[in-house]
Amino acid sequence: MTIEHKRPDLVRRINLMADTVGGAAHLVSLDPDEMLNTAQRSTGLNDFGESLTDDDSWREAYYKMVACFDEQGDLTTLGRLMTRQEFIRFLRTRLMVANAHLKNPAIREINIEKPLFIVGNSRTGTTILHELLALDPELRAPLAWETLHPIDLPNVSTSRAELGECEQDIWADIVPEFAAVHEYSSYIPMECLTMMGLEFTSGMGMTGKLDDFMVWRAGTDPQPGYRMHRLFLQLLQSQQPTKNGQPYRWLLKSPVHLMTLNNLFAEYPDANIIHTHRDPVKTVASTISTVATTRYIRTDNPDPSVLTQNVVLGFQIGLEMIYQQRQDGSLPDAQIADLHYSDFMTQAVNAISGSYKQLNLPFSDELAQKMQHYLDHKPQGKHGKHRYSPEDFGLSTDALKEQFSTYMKAYGVKENV
Repeated sequence: MTIEHKRPDLVRRINLMADTVGGAAHLVSLDPDEMLNTAQRSTGLNDFGESLTDDDSWREAYYKMVACFDEQGDLTTLGRLMTRQEFIRFLRTRLMVANAHLKNPAIREINIEKPLFIVGNSRTGTTILHELLALDPELRAPLAWETLHPIDLPNVSTSRAELGECEQDIWADIVPEFAAVHEYSSYIPMECLTMMGLEFTSGMGMTGKLDDFMVWRAGTDPQPGYRMHRLFLQLLQSQQPTKNGQPYRWLLKSPVHLMTLNNLFAEYPDANIIHTHRDPVKTVASTISTVATTRYIRTDNPDPSVLTQNVVLGFQIGLEMIYQQRQDGSLPDAQIADLHYSDFMTQAVNAISGSYKQLNLPFSDELAQKMQHYLDHKPQGKHGKHRYSPEDFGLSTDALKEQFSTYMKAYGVKENV
């Protein structure tokens, strides 16, 4: 696959500055120790939370991720600037989240009760589903700006929401076509990657050519990521303990949970799951295209060749593993509802109502009307069409059908939807 999106002139000129000095690394440093020191100096904090969790495994992941970005990322000038900012922000946020807990131990006593997670492969409708379920008065989804900046920044007058909007909008500023792939905004629900990113998880791999890092990370213990996830939610809940004056349950989502549902339930035994399903022939190609376009924001050479095989194999292993674990009781099947993309595209509100029924959750006529109104004012493809096919990535449609036939039959997933 070749990315053919033309760079906006300002982006092209900034990136060309690297050639005048012998490379982007001479303009923007990704020195891991310097970034750690910068995060500490700029916040005046030193404890990264190891005294809370009795675990420092995040450090190895941090150094490996930085090295992979620096040595294999092939980053443009803007790509290095964005990556540096993201690393320092993650480090600063980790320091501030830890400090909030250490200053107020009562935050750690906050109960995260029966969180509802949306879990499914990328491009199975999870994003719009997240937005629709966030309309439920009994559910609260973390918004993008508060996951990027959960605590007021010292000596900064700009609101956290406006700061978050800067980071959300710049992706489409660099690659305008990205708006057709995925909408980003400070004010829509954010998935769990940002919170778990404080542990430098593999989910961040979509932003750069981190294939080697992602393979390494897949062999490490995911549980610290979920411990950080809880600490983050407890902090947010301490800031807003009610929604419209009433208690709420957290509404969360991310495709990364597919491979680690057993760890998710270890951290949240009373969690509920809505598992979205769609023909992998559609989702595999779409996911690869999405990640390649995302990587193009930071590199001129996204090269999805390694990514392609990792996505295909990862999808197959994850989907078949979840089905087997639900059958053998390793996962609590009664706490998991299935929602098919084909049903969602035909009658979205009815499909959601069916998932609520599977989980014994109340679903009112008023909520149904809110969801339909939201859909009516946010039609699919309003930012353009995201076009892709398996053949764009050297994949065979027939081979994919065969490879995912076990999953398709197990769940009764419709083809070509």
